[in-house]
Amino acid sequence: TVIIDSPPLNNETDMLMLSEAMDAGLYVIASKKTGFAGVDRTISMFHSIAKVLSGAVLTNARSRTIG
Repeated sequence: TVIIDSPPLNNETDMLMLSEAMDAGLYVIASKKTGFAGVDRTISMFHSIAKVLSGAVLTNARSRTIG
């Protein structure tokens, strides 16, 4: 297994170039920096290049106590 860490993939051209070297992807989402529209756009781009999105990780999220 080889893991490739890249800067944010904000356009389809970057994603297409990187996709040639991968079988699947893990989407890392920065809490409070990446809005819902950005997440949706990136997931749509990922599906448009027909690659497997294995999952997502939400970083810098604040935990809350319920109760």
